[in-house]
Amino acid sequence: MTARARHGRQAGFTLLEIMISLAILFGALGMYLGGISQARTQVDNAKMLSIATNLARLQMVELEAHVRDEGFGLNDDEKDCGDFEDYGYPEKKWSYCWVSEKVELPPAQEMTEAAGATAGEMGAGSGSSASSGGGGLGAMALFGQVDMVKNVLEQSIRRVTLTVTYPMRGAEERKGKLIVVAYFTDPKVVDATIQMGAIKDTGP
Repeated sequence: MTARARHGRQAGFTLLEIMISLAILFGALGMYLGGISQARTQVDNAKMLSIATNLARLQMVELEAHVRDEGFGLNDDEKDCGDFEDYGYPEKKWSYCWVSEKVELPPAQEMTEAAGATAGEMGAGSGSSASSGGGGLGAMALFGQVDMVKNVLEQSIRRVTLTVTYPMRGAEERKGKLIVVAYFTDPKVVDATIQMGAIKDTGP
């Protein structure tokens, strides 16, 4: 056997070496394609979330216009659901629900007591008993109408929670949810509640 023949055998690859190389190549290729698919899924879901955000803004604008034009009156909690088919998004995949809830504040007595305690601490810190007494009386006089203020705020402010449901890439049943919370004020209710309080105070 010549030296050239021996060199040719040493430079070649066996079948086992080729199979191992192919296995490594296919494994790396599979990981690469999986990463591309996952990245594409994330990009598509980000686009869906962006669309859902814009639709939520539109729905909030409509709710604000409804409150401004018609108000929500003195009713308690309200709820409504719908879809975005008018904007070109299928009803089964894109939908929304909103809930309007009254804002509950602490009892007026607790708020008044807390204000009086704060005023007392401020007066004690000043080192003057007269100023402390004056501050406490001033605070009590200031918060004497706290019940009316509390009533005005509770009647005129609503906490609106909007939930937008949108499709997500990956599964037919998989859906994402975007939840937005906002506080709306009805100026008409503010005026009406203040007038009712004024009539009650000046009544016989």
